[in-house]
Amino acid sequence: MGQAADNGKCGNSFSPDGLRGLKADYLISNPPFGVDRSKAEKTVRDELETRGHVGRFGLGLPRKNDGSPLFTGGANSGESNIRRWIIENDWLEAIGALPDQMFYNTGISTLHLAGHQPQGPGAPG
Repeated sequence: MGQAADNGKCGNSFSPDGLRGLKADYLISNPPFGVDRSKAEKTVRDELETRGHVGRFGLGLPRKNDGSPLFTGGANSGESNIRRWIIENDWLEAIGALPDQMFYNTGISTLHLAGHQPQGPGAPG
């Protein structure tokens, strides 16, 4: 069974949400590593303030010059607080590591996270 071709949207993680009403059982996401969100700052802040945890930025925001919130930042930074929230609220299921050179012309190692969002009253987390 295929997917609707119009689910592909032009933009990036900081653009207006092209699939705002989508409800999904699974999501694969690639945070915009090293991307400066300055051009989209108003869009990002507006969504954070109006949608909170229902929106894409409810867990917090990384630094403006790096969209990789899970693997950067020292203790008590915005990034650290996002990681803490994911773990303390029982969203993290597993972490898998890939070696460097797995992606074209990129020498960085990659981590993949598997997680879930508890649903309904009395859900764990």
